Amino acid sequence: MSELSARLDREQRRLTARNQDALRGSERVTKFAWHPLKSFGGGDRYDFVVSSEPTGTRIAIALMGVLVGAACVRGARTQGKSRLYRAMLAGLEAHVVTHIATSISFTSYTAGLITAPLVMLPGARAARAELRRGGSPLLRSDTARGGALLLASAMVSHVIARLVIEAGYPRVRIPRT
Repeated sequence: MSELSARLDREQRRLTARNQDALRGSERVTKFAWHPLKSFGGGDRYDFVVSSEPTGTRIAIALMGVLVGAACVRGARTQGKSRLYRAMLAGLEAHVVTHIATSISFTSYTAGLITAPLVMLPGARAARAELRRGGSPLLRSDTARGGALLLASAMVSHVIARLVIEAGYPRVRIPRT
């Protein structure tokens, strides 16, 4: 076994143990790593593993919420004509599939598996129907822009969250009595 392969194997075992411990405590740890997929022919194929810290996830979700909220305000002010609103709406509707696909891929529950199809999808469908009734249906180009917008926004929000955490914010000091 080569040195790289041995290092990757150790890292995979460490990540697996760390993630299992963290999941037992309803927490996840931030780790980005390449590891070989043993089930697909040994060390010649690699998979990218991503998990995130709860605080970072909360910050990223809050940042995305601000963006979605801003898009909705803009959509309300323009009666659904705003390109930002239309892209966000179409992207959110398509994004439901990513939550389901992620759970299928990991063969376990992942964040958003329940709320995406039960909350996000009906809301997006209702807004889509409202636009259609108003004579301005969503187009495929809206969905393409929405996918690009959501992907870029999610990446940027996670980077910002990571920077905030690394900077030591938010710091909460609880006085000991």
